[in-house]
Amino acid sequence: MEKREAEKNWDSFWASGRIDDYLSYRNSVRSCEEHKKEREEDGRVSSGNRDGANNHAHIGI
Repeated sequence: MEKREAEKNWDSFWASGRIDDYLSYRNSVRSCEEHKKEREEDGRVSSGNRDGANNHAHIGI
């Protein structure tokens, strides 16, 4: 799930105050966290660069 979906669910909860809306928000956040964890385990996420670029040039002299 996307972060935008979590934000949309939060906005719905904030407006309504309904428990169902909060649970939808919480589930979407959990799904985002699980997706991120899976990506990190697969090695598809770089370490610390916000744009995802790797800075391992290995330039020899």
